[in-house]
Amino acid sequence: MDVRARWVDLKGYQVDGKFTNGAGNKVLCMPARGYSFAAGGENGPSDIPGMYEGMTRENFRINDDINKVD
Repeated sequence: MDVRARWVDLKGYQVDGKFTNGAGNKVLCMPARGYSFAAGGENGPSDIPGMYEGMTRENFRINDDINKVD
């Protein structure tokens, strides 16, 4: 097995408006990982209390059960 990875810093990269669905020219920000990333994967949940697969900004509630991670 062989694995290769390349990390590219795109912070500050300018994106032409023709690629932004009418939002005009944009500049990329620092990368971030979302709620679902913190929940872990099918092969191993992270067991972080309150983080669960499928969690998004829209469905997150501050009173979510603490252990929804399978």
